[in-house]
Amino acid sequence: MIRTAAVCAAAAMVATSISAPAASASARQRCVVGTWKLTKASLRVDSASTHLRITGGAGAVLRFDGATATHSFARSKKLGETGTTGNRKVVGWLLYRRSLSVPTRVSGSRLVGNVARAGGGATLKLHQSRPLTYDPAAQSVVTLLQSGEFSGIPYTAAFSCKARALKLTQRVDYGGRTLRGTWTYRRA
Repeated sequence: MIRTAAVCAAAAMVATSISAPAASASARQRCVVGTWKLTKASLRVDSASTHLRITGGAGAVLRFDGATATHSFARSKKLGETGTTGNRKVVGWLLYRRSLSVPTRVSGSRLVGNVARAGGGATLKLHQSRPLTYDPAAQSVVTLLQSGEFSGIPYTAAFSCKARALKLTQRVDYGGRTLRGTWTYRRA
C-alpha cells in the first residue's frame, strides 16, 4: 500500500512537470494573440563605420492570430533616424505604409516568422537629409525581408507579454551590420 502510494505520487509529480511547460507555453501563446498598437520602436544599426538610432513609428498595428502576424501601417508615424556613418552625421526618417503578413508561430518565448512566405504591399520609404540628400522611391518590405536586407520589421523576435503590454526584441545580422530592435505595444 505504501509502495503503491509512493508510485502514484511519483507519477503525479512526473505528470505535473510534463504538463506545466505545455500549460505555460499555451498561456504565453494566448497572451500574445490579439491586436496590438505600437507605442514606440527603438532600433540600433551598427557596423564598423555606421552607428544609427531609429525611433518612433507609433500607431502601427500588429494583429497576431496564432498563425499569422499582420502588420498594418496606415496610421504609423515616421521613425526618426540619427547617428553617424563614416564619421559623418546622419539625419533622416523612415515611413512604413500599407500592410504585411508573415506566417508566424510561437516557439517558447519567441515569435518565429517565415519570411519566405511573407506577403502584402507594405512599403518602406527612407529619406536622409544629411550627410547628403538621399530620397529613393519606397521599397517593398517583402522584398527587403526575403533578400535579407534591412526591413525594420520584428519577424523573428523574443517577446514578453502581459495582459495589456507586449514587447518584442530582435537581433539580426545583415551585410556586415547588426540590427538590435525593441518594439513596445499596448493591446488595442
